[in-house]
Amino acid sequence: MGAGASTAALPATIDKATAKEVAGDNFDEAAFDHAAVDGVISREAFLAAAAQYKPPPILRTPSGKKMEEVGLDEKAPEDFEEEAPPPEEYAAVEGEGVQDASADAAAAPAAAPPAAATPANAGSDKERRAAVIKTLRAGHSSTNGGRGGLFSTHKDERFFHGWAYTGPLKMPKVLWKSDQPPRKDHDCPSWLTATEYEDQDEVSAAKLAQLVELMRVSKHTVVYSGAGISASAVGQAALSGVNKTGWLEKAKAKPTMTHHALAALGRAGWIHGWVQQNHDGLPQKAGFPQEKINEVHGAWYDPSNPVVKYCGSLRSAEAEWMEEEAEAADLVLVMGTSLGGLYADCVATRCANRASMDLERGAADPYETCLGTVIINLQQTAQDRLMTLNFKSKSDDLLVKLAAALGLASALPAHPKTNARFSTVQCALVPYDCHGLRLPPGSAAPKMWLDLQPGAKVRLLTDKDGAAAHNCQGAKQPNTIHIGSTKGQMFADKPIPRAGSCPGYGTVKRREEETATLFVDIEGVSCRLGLWWLEAAARGGPAKLPLVNQSPKYEGTRDPSGGKKAAIGSADAAGGKGKAKAKA
Repeated sequence: MGAGASTAALPATIDKATAKEVAGDNFDEAAFDHAAVDGVISREAFLAAAAQYKPPPILRTPSGKKMEEVGLDEKAPEDFEEEAPPPEEYAAVEGEGVQDASADAAAAPAAAPPAAATPANAGSDKERRAAVIKTLRAGHSSTNGGRGGLFSTHKDERFFHGWAYTGPLKMPKVLWKSDQPPRKDHDCPSWLTATEYEDQDEVSAAKLAQLVELMRVSKHTVVYSGAGISASAVGQAALSGVNKTGWLEKAKAKPTMTHHALAALGRAGWIHGWVQQNHDGLPQKAGFPQEKINEVHGAWYDPSNPVVKYCGSLRSAEAEWMEEEAEAADLVLVMGTSLGGLYADCVATRCANRASMDLERGAADPYETCLGTVIINLQQTAQDRLMTLNFKSKSDDLLVKLAAALGLASALPAHPKTNARFSTVQCALVPYDCHGLRLPPGSAAPKMWLDLQPGAKVRLLTDKDGAAAHNCQGAKQPNTIHIGSTKGQMFADKPIPRAGSCPGYGTVKRREEETATLFVDIEGVSCRLGLWWLEAAARGGPAKLPLVNQSPKYEGTRDPSGGKKAAIGSADAAGGKGKAKAKA
């Protein structure tokens, strides 16, 4: 069970009615009955159960509704961008770049990231984390403690800074004032407006120093981002006075400095996962590893995971992965989102709530206390009261400084409007099976050739029972609803053309460098596959691939490309043909 309300005033013993009221939708009646003695459990047992609770997977829409609560004809809110971009030509995106970090920062040596998955570091590392937890505990207790009640009012000046902030208490500057809510399509408290703020320089510097320390001691850092980080590149739906960019031609959009800084942090091991609401592929275009990013609402550059309409359902693999990240996160960095109540917001809110509950329990081991959630936004959100640190900053500016503080300034481009360089290789041996699933470590199974040269025949994934493993049905997009449909199937009260005869077969058509795209025709639909997928597959990164060849060949057979292109990561093919070369 998971607590859904404040636990500060819980009685020493808790009956079922009280537990259900506090836990809300997360109440596990069977678990309560098993643990209860004479119909009650202790407060400590309840809090321990809440901390360990992992809810069962539920098929949900992006808005968080259970699938049985919606119908096929449900429409998305006005101005919500949920369609994939058309596949053909676009005008180039123009824009000014953010200045690079200072020369002094650029010359700094790269700092080593923390151990990726274990707190079993040297004693000095544990002492460092203990010092951070001590600061968090002091900040938490000074704001009245208790989850759900960290601040008595949104007008409390610390509401603008975070409950763990220790720097000067100066109110942020108002960049743009508004009396309108941030978004028309999300409910929000009456006090919340689209007004945009910016921290005073000394406040921003103090918060950055604290964030750097949180990053250094974090066991598992997760980014949770929304449309705001791509606003200058593709536009956004939220009301803004600072960003005046409207909807742009999206496929030729280039990464922002935010994407480049996060990509550098991801490659260096400082960021372990990224749950992104956006579909734009800009993190990968900046070089962020595909295997670390969860495009939970669908993707423009993954034909197996179309953008999910509000009436559609998230692909189960992405939804489960998101749940895992929400539970594993030691520190979450939130940016570019209004936290307006989407299902995916749990990545931010669970970590924040867990930190508060951990601090209430007062565990002696610093590794048993979560660090919580840090938000980087110009606007306020309804969840700001939960934040460990609350930056009122432009993410482009702040993340450049964060990367520099962690020794990564030299990894950033001088101008953000550039894509990472991708190999021109179009055929590679990859450690995956014919269903597109990554082979287990140490597997004796042969690697598979993944041939993505023009003319190659491909198919979307199926599981070992032959069922579709893509989300063309769940996404509920009209242009892909025929893929994986059954004979006689209807959509929006009309028969689906070619229903039952489109399992997901296709052909690679052409490569386009400017948009980092391989165009693939899947059952008559022009789809985009990101150029980064083949490199990611060759290193065995993602747990599964978007597609495989219709008649895959394996290690020990001739290179399907005939040796025309070097095959990333492959061994010598049969007869000495198709010898591999190092990745560019």
